[in-house]
Amino acid sequence: MVSDWQKSKLYIFLLGIGMGMLGLLFIFLAWQLRFLAGAISAAGMLLCFFTWAAGRPGTGLRILRSLLLLSVGSFLAVEFLVLQAMSSKEAVVPEVVIVLGAKVNGSQPSIALQDRLQAAIHCLQASPKTIAVVSGGQGPGEEITEAEAMREYLVQHGISGQRILPESQSRTTQENLQYSCQVLEQAGIHPQTVGIVTSDYHIFRACWLARRYFPYAFGLAGKSEAGMRLNYAIREYFAVIKMIQELAEAEISLAAGRRSAIQIAANNRQVPAYCSAVIGFPSSSTEISSEVRGSA
Repeated sequence: MVSDWQKSKLYIFLLGIGMGMLGLLFIFLAWQLRFLAGAISAAGMLLCFFTWAAGRPGTGLRILRSLLLLSVGSFLAVEFLVLQAMSSKEAVVPEVVIVLGAKVNGSQPSIALQDRLQAAIHCLQASPKTIAVVSGGQGPGEEITEAEAMREYLVQHGISGQRILPESQSRTTQENLQYSCQVLEQAGIHPQTVGIVTSDYHIFRACWLARRYFPYAFGLAGKSEAGMRLNYAIREYFAVIKMIQELAEAEISLAAGRRSAIQIAANNRQVPAYCSAVIGFPSSSTEISSEVRGSA
């Protein structure tokens, strides 16, 4: 008769084999990340072996195993989305392209930034009416802002300076998109379709953030260095997890702030001046009262 522990070992063994097969499938889907996929496959096999060799598992082992499975599962899910975004292509002609900055060596764009700019040039040459926003501040070791370096590069490659809007204050992807949106608004441009030009591994995260500011955003990928793609892919996983955390915190903070402002405005029977900046805020005391009653 098979004991519960033997059944448990068999289950974990089959689970480990399944993870190994997922790793092999990952190799097939992403041949340029074969070493990363191999590591995932090996992790599944090691989990299987460890469970067999460790004896009857206690609570600590169960927790460790659950955390490992959760980590591997989330990693596979994020990497799948990253790879899917890398290979996706849109037939839409963008009204605006936003070129996200990368390292500038002195005053010259790095190889990664040149790859992004070449993708932007290809789009701008194919669509003469498309406007470009070059977005990036000045970091350590950079003699000029990334926006300035990108603008000069585009002009040198035949793109009219009149089609280029610089944004030179941003330091993160979030700021790239937020400040670029502000630059477009100041120029009186309200695009419905926006192409986000960045490195291929960065497309998923950049487009996710861009959809907070633009009705329709899609990626235009600059090819990353194949030799560095493993490093970029691992880094992108942690960046996506951090992004999700920051977005969740921002939404919670915004919801709390709106509710507090509504309560204050309802008590005073007037809308505070700063409320006009909050999307969806009620514009009259009648609407405020009804919203407060509805949320009570």
